[in-house]
Amino acid sequence: FFKAFQANPRLDIVIRTLTKSAVEIIHFLIVFTTIFFCFSSAAYVVFGKAIKGFKDQYQAMFMCWRILMGEFEIDDMELVNYYYTSIWMVAFQFMVLLILLNMLLAIIMDTYVAAKQEAGEPSEQLTIWTQIKDACYTVKETQGHIGLYTLLLQLQDEDKPIHPAKVVTSKTLRRAFGRTMKRHQADYIIRRTVEWMKANAGSCDVGLSDTVRLLSILKVNVLRNVEDTQRVLDVLMSEKNASQKARFDAILNDEDPELVAPMDIGGGTNIAQLPKKAGIPRSAPQP
Repeated sequence: FFKAFQANPRLDIVIRTLTKSAVEIIHFLIVFTTIFFCFSSAAYVVFGKAIKGFKDQYQAMFMCWRILMGEFEIDDMELVNYYYTSIWMVAFQFMVLLILLNMLLAIIMDTYVAAKQEAGEPSEQLTIWTQIKDACYTVKETQGHIGLYTLLLQLQDEDKPIHPAKVVTSKTLRRAFGRTMKRHQADYIIRRTVEWMKANAGSCDVGLSDTVRLLSILKVNVLRNVEDTQRVLDVLMSEKNASQKARFDAILNDEDPELVAPMDIGGGTNIAQLPKKAGIPRSAPQP
């Protein structure tokens, strides 16, 4: 639900404030609940028999919350015991209202200031009404275009990309997609791409989804290379086994049809291995 607010930088500041301060707020609530429970228990013991709002522990906690929000009748409490009421009310207002609630506001405000500084200059952040205006203009301008998801699927196809060339122009896009892409859409894609590259020049913004996608592409390419290498090794091994089998068959038939490549023995004299019969030794010619 909150991911939709990340599209606007000003709304994203509020969301990041809540998410980053969540841990501190949880620890704060542990302390706040303990202290609040102690004050409600004291009110239940002192005022429970005389005031209906404090007749049990549950209603006492609810009544303390109403007092914290400013809704209470102190006259009924003073009729029970004036001194206990004064001590309880001053301690409750000072400890819970003045200290704990202001501490909660300080936690949230510190996180908000840090998130606002990370977002950059406020003048560079789009307001929600400006973004809505730009979105309406984009919808009107891209009317009749091919869907971006369809374009991404066809351009990022690992087996057969529709535009394999690295250099992309308006003409190459229209030539790749044919009649399905109009000239206005091709010009629009090139123009918006150039604007995005100029706006993000010198920055590297790689998110988790981009990292996962790159790793998956790398894994696919590595597996393909492994399969191709294994296929080549199988072919080489089969050829080697075939030649060895032919040689062994020839040896068993008392023949060796294989010729050894000539070897230079120093003075320009070469010795070639001749076909031999079984039992006839090979000898080199006398110099």
